[in-house]
Amino acid sequence: MRRLWLFFILVFSSPCGLGAQPFAPSIEPARLAELAQQPAWLALLHYKRVAITGQLRSQADDPRFFYAEQGKTQPQAELEATVQAMLLPAKSGHAQCLFPARWFWLKQQLNLSSGYDVACPKLEAWMKRAEAERLTLVFPAMYLGNPGSSFGHTFLRFDGDDSVMLSQALNYAAENDPDDGMIAYVYNGVFGGYTGVFRIRHYFETVQVYSDIENRDIWEYQLDYSAEEIRQLARHVWEVTDIDFDYFFFGENCSYRLLSLLDAAKPEGALTFDNAFPLYAIPVDTVRALEEKNLVVKKQYRPSLASKIKAGMEMLTGQERELVIRLAEGEITAENAISSADKKIEILEQAYNLLQFRDQAKVEYAEEILTARSRLTAEDQVISELSANQPEPPESGHASARFAYGGGQQSSLQSDQSFVDFKIRMAFHDLVDAPLGYAPGSAINVMESHIRWLPEEDVVRLESLHFFNIISLNPVSGWAMPLSWQLDVSLQRLAITTVDSDLVFIVEGGGGVSRRLANTTMFAMAMVEADVSGDYKQDYSLQAGGQVGASVLFGSGQLLLLAENRNSVSGFESDRARVSTELQFNLDRNLGLRFGYQKNRYELSDNTSWFDEEWFVRVQQYF
Repeated sequence: MRRLWLFFILVFSSPCGLGAQPFAPSIEPARLAELAQQPAWLALLHYKRVAITGQLRSQADDPRFFYAEQGKTQPQAELEATVQAMLLPAKSGHAQCLFPARWFWLKQQLNLSSGYDVACPKLEAWMKRAEAERLTLVFPAMYLGNPGSSFGHTFLRFDGDDSVMLSQALNYAAENDPDDGMIAYVYNGVFGGYTGVFRIRHYFETVQVYSDIENRDIWEYQLDYSAEEIRQLARHVWEVTDIDFDYFFFGENCSYRLLSLLDAAKPEGALTFDNAFPLYAIPVDTVRALEEKNLVVKKQYRPSLASKIKAGMEMLTGQERELVIRLAEGEITAENAISSADKKIEILEQAYNLLQFRDQAKVEYAEEILTARSRLTAEDQVISELSANQPEPPESGHASARFAYGGGQQSSLQSDQSFVDFKIRMAFHDLVDAPLGYAPGSAINVMESHIRWLPEEDVVRLESLHFFNIISLNPVSGWAMPLSWQLDVSLQRLAITTVDSDLVFIVEGGGGVSRRLANTTMFAMAMVEADVSGDYKQDYSLQAGGQVGASVLFGSGQLLLLAENRNSVSGFESDRARVSTELQFNLDRNLGLRFGYQKNRYELSDNTSWFDEEWFVRVQQYF
């Protein structure tokens, strides 16, 4: 307190002047202590309570963000130091110019007049650039071609009177080394080895990356923020643009950091307060948080180029699709393609879309297609409605975490016994979960543990722990031949002998093809597997094999059929084969009933072979 009153005396006697205004007499230490606990101040400094200790701690990891030595953990000390810095004489790098959102809020709370303002030309230029009447959260859907985008992504867009494509887009992402391999990328992303960076560019540049290059559908959510709240957000963006925040894939990621920015502009929204996301912040969950707070005014779907082609091809006959493909490959001219066709416009547009998708929009016959399209009018043909309906928005799907409980029966050479099962998954979707709101044929499971109680033996044991499992079934079509693939990193309990089983560390993956017919997706993949176990004679086993399966969607549920085999090629010799099926009935958006059966065959190098099998029923609760 003594230090603070000395500061007041310094301000009163400042020869450089803070205008003719005396320091406001109502500003007392008690008032500053009160303000230091206000949600707006905590949001501006990104203070959050540590779950274990309950202590406030800023998530900013850059000393330049604080004026007090202990500012990272002491909101009141930081407030006092900030007030002092804000009222110093004008100079280069003044606090008001570096942290305008803090200054704007302090002026309101302390009833300070504009006579205390310092000129900040660069800040004023930024505020004009970010001037907007509407604020939109943009959600590019999940993209399995990049581990960092597997769960989707979010960024903010500042919309004004100009075209939306000219709006400014604010993106937050990890600043990673392009030379990092897959293992380094995942490790640094999970454990905070990267620094998060804010970037601002025109929306049309961002859309091109996510929609056209990565072929991701995009959802846009206009938010309930006033023009003044958007201006305060712009001020805060200026404050944090060059400030370091540690980046975590599952916690302080793109979506969470943007929600914390929104809290700074509208603290009553409380999107990230009270440990709203204690373990992880998946992008779709942050969209749900905005919906729950009634902060979404309206939403718009922007299909990717791939989705446009898929929908367009569905409204053509087989013969018309063949014309599109031959035209896009330059086998026939545009005039020949439409000379006797009914759907002239659709054929030309789909052929050009296909050239863009294949990155061939500059080939010599692309101009011919566009020229032929420009000559057609509505009188030549009325464009039919797309047969494919707009998909359900991603937030309409089941919640990301899942808890399952139930029981069943297992049989082996030694015994038949019942069991009780418990499974918990942190995130976020598998092929037997309800597909509403999720990308068809895509599955990502992170940190799924399976615990089993065997009452007859009075044993509780870990059956499996899947650290990271991802499946991408990309169906082939007449116009595209994408690769279907999968990767799984896990601990799984495997039979070592006819009487013993143990947890084995497994990394397996593979690739192949899939084909979708109506509501059924069939797939076949070549698989490789590496196992590590201290119970193996050689401590490891390398295996190769294959997998075939079918994913079936029906009115109230989903069915998955699998058959797979593994043959040892090096190390411990243990060949395996399995057939399995899982069936889930969807009782509610966040409740399901799942049935399963599997039969395994094991064969060791000494020609010992045996079978085991099990069936189960589990209640699936999503939260």
